[in-house]
Amino acid sequence: MKNLTNILPLDISPIGALVLVFVGLSIAILASISFSRAVKRIRLLRTIKMHSLINESLNMIAISACNVNDNYTEIEAANIKLHRISRRSRILSQYISDRLIQLRKNLSGMSSSALKKLYDELQLHRLAKQKLMQGDHTLVIKGIQELAEMKRYEDLESIVGFLHHYHSSVRRETRVALINLSPDDPLVCMKQMKDPLSKWEKVLIYNKLRSLAPDQVPLFKTYFEHPNPAIVCFCIELAARFLQYDAIGQITKLAFHQNVSISYQAVNAIKLLEADQAVNHILVLLKRTKSVKVKIECVECLAQIGDSRKLAPLFEKALNKTKNSRLLKSLSKTFANWDKVGSNVLSSMRFTGKGDLMINHYSHRLIN
Repeated sequence: MKNLTNILPLDISPIGALVLVFVGLSIAILASISFSRAVKRIRLLRTIKMHSLINESLNMIAISACNVNDNYTEIEAANIKLHRISRRSRILSQYISDRLIQLRKNLSGMSSSALKKLYDELQLHRLAKQKLMQGDHTLVIKGIQELAEMKRYEDLESIVGFLHHYHSSVRRETRVALINLSPDDPLVCMKQMKDPLSKWEKVLIYNKLRSLAPDQVPLFKTYFEHPNPAIVCFCIELAARFLQYDAIGQITKLAFHQNVSISYQAVNAIKLLEADQAVNHILVLLKRTKSVKVKIECVECLAQIGDSRKLAPLFEKALNKTKNSRLLKSLSKTFANWDKVGSNVLSSMRFTGKGDLMINHYSHRLIN
C-alpha cells in the first residue's frame, strides 16, 4: 500500500483548504437541492395520481348511482378507494370534500343523493366543523358554506352562533346558510338581526317561502315589532305578496309609523291587498304626512281601493293647491285613469294651470 502522503500532500496552503471546503459545500448544497427537487416531483406525481383517482371514483359513483343494481361492484370498489385515500391525510380528505361539493352542485336526483351519502360516510363534515373553530374568518366562511352546500341539517346549531360574529361577511354567510338549511321557517335568521338584508338574501328567502306549502308559510305579522326597520318593511311586503289578510289591521297601524320607509311599505301593502276598509285611514294619513313619497303612495292606493266619485272632489282641491311636481303628476295620472275607465268624474271638475295640462296629457289614449 502506497503512502497517503504521496497522493495527498499534507502541506496544503490555507487558500487551498478554503477552496476545498467551498467545493465540498457546493457539492453538498447541489446534492441537497437535487434531492429536494426529486422528492417534490415524486410528491407532485403522487398527488396528481391521487387527485386523478379521486375524480375517477367520484365520477363513477355519480354516473352509476342511477343503476345501482347493474354497477354495484364498481360503486363499492370506488367507495373503498375513497375511504382509503381519506384516511391517508387531511389534505386529501379536503380535496375529496371540495370536489364532491363542486360535483354535487351540477347534479340532482339519485346522483346528488349518492354524493351526499358518501359525504356523510366519509365524515367530511368534521373538516368543515373544524374550520368553524378557527380564528381566520375566511376559514369560518368556507366551513359554513360546506355545511350549507351539503345540507347538513344536523349541524344547524353549530352555525346559528355566528349570527353575532364580529365580521360582517361571516354574519352574511351565516344568514344565507340558515335560509337554505331551515326546513320550516327561513325567517329564523332575522329574529335577532341588526344588519340590513341584502337583495340576494331577500331573493333567497322569497324563493324558499314559495317552495313551502301554504299551511307552512309563517305569519309575517309576528315580525312587525322587530327593532330593525328594514326587517319590518320586508315582512310587510311579504305579508302583502302572500295575501295574509289577517295582518291588515296591524299594517294599517304601521302606516302611521314615524319611520317613512315603514309607512310607505304599509300603504303599498294595503294597495296590494286591496283593503278597502282602510280607505278612511289612508285619507287621514294623506293629510297628516309630510313625506311626498308617502303622499304619492297614498294617492295611488286610494285610486285603487277607493270610490272615485267620493275621492274626486278631494283630489281636485289637492291638485289645484299642490306645488310639488311629483305629487301633481300622480294626481293627474289618477284623474286620467279614472276617465279612461269611464268613471265620468272629469266633467264636473275644474282644474287650473299645470294640472289641466297634465290631465290632458295623460288622458291621451297613447299615454299610459
